[in-house]
Amino acid sequence: MKDLEAKRIEEIPLPNRYSDPVLLRHTHEITDAIPEDKILRIETAELVASLWRPGNKVLDLGAGQGDSSLPLLQKHSEIKVDLVDVSSESIEQAKERLAPFAERLTFVAKDALAYLLEAKKHQIIFADLVVHNFPNDDKRRLLKAIYENLTSDGVFINADKILPDDEKEAQEMHDAQMQKYREKLSPEVAEAIIAHETEDMRQPYRTTESEFVQMLQGAGFEKVRMIKRVKRSAIILASKL
Repeated sequence: MKDLEAKRIEEIPLPNRYSDPVLLRHTHEITDAIPEDKILRIETAELVASLWRPGNKVLDLGAGQGDSSLPLLQKHSEIKVDLVDVSSESIEQAKERLAPFAERLTFVAKDALAYLLEAKKHQIIFADLVVHNFPNDDKRRLLKAIYENLTSDGVFINADKILPDDEKEAQEMHDAQMQKYREKLSPEVAEAIIAHETEDMRQPYRTTESEFVQMLQGAGFEKVRMIKRVKRSAIILASKL
């Protein structure tokens, strides 16, 4: 059965939706225009550190250029992290960005589903602005793979764009952020990120808070808890026990 599942995953890898060259070149400018995401990134690092115990394996899923792991590595010298991303270019950039912490890191350029199926189990998996990029059916596949990779006492921390259930509130948050992009970014970059995030608001990508909780529960997680919401972004903690 596991061989059949591996074959299925290999045949249907997760699409890399954040592959627009403009978005990749200007990632840090875009992040600077979303201060709440920076706040959640720091708080995610502290949550990982609070849950970590000596010997735990930690995975940064969809690590990109290393921004998600940076605050964790800077403040917690005892923690080692595996970083996986489908983009070999992003992994090379992460290696350069995180060079001072190289002895504590393992880098893998690979599709997330294939990696999760093959890799040794982790006690903690975290993802920062990753899961929202996939259509909802692929979100379910990914969450199930995360669940299967975790140890029996493992946890998944998701810091991401997760829409509130109230549709009017969600639209107002989206409109306010698009205006910030227009004010703070060049026209080319603003156009690219606005197109990307407008797609987030539509099916098959749109996911509300209650829908995402249901996805996690459907994957097998016993406990799902909202840790913090800052505007359209949130941290959700899912535990196997």
